[in-house]
Amino acid sequence: YVPLLKKYGVGVCGLQVDAPEDYPNLKDIVLNSAQAMECRNVLIASPQYNPETGYRIQRDSFRKELAAWIDRAKGRGIRICVENHMWTITPSCALVIDLLSEFTPNEAGVMWDPANGYWEGLEIPAMALDLLGDYLAEVHFKNGYWNHNEDGKWGYEWCDIPDGLVDWRAVLKMIDE
Repeated sequence: YVPLLKKYGVGVCGLQVDAPEDYPNLKDIVLNSAQAMECRNVLIASPQYNPETGYRIQRDSFRKELAAWIDRAKGRGIRICVENHMWTITPSCALVIDLLSEFTPNEAGVMWDPANGYWEGLEIPAMALDLLGDYLAEVHFKNGYWNHNEDGKWGYEWCDIPDGLVDWRAVLKMIDE
């Protein structure tokens, strides 16, 4: 796909991995693909939160997995990233930074999704950016809002960019500063 991407001037800023960790040669396949596409960031999906295991045990286990990815990525110009994502051990930027605290921003980064922050309740965008600092690698551009479903229960709906809870004009201005 790389020649086709280059032919049409399409760049790849990030590559997401949602494959089982025990997939044969997974790290090398992904990192070699990222290098071929001149992709700077590889996003590793955070595990779903398991209350029986608990956050700290899951965090420590996932941190070890990230360390293995980071070790394999050394010298390739690739940064290993995590996203703030609902239902995972990293639903907020605060917990993403807790997870990444043992890594430098050159080794690890964050794919920040402000709309996911609203899904989880509210993570103030200015504070999220303050927490992320140099770990900010990418921004997921989407929007959503809370509403009552047909059955009368609260639900979250994805929507057009201007129609949701994220004030993208304000967020982009904060990023630009």
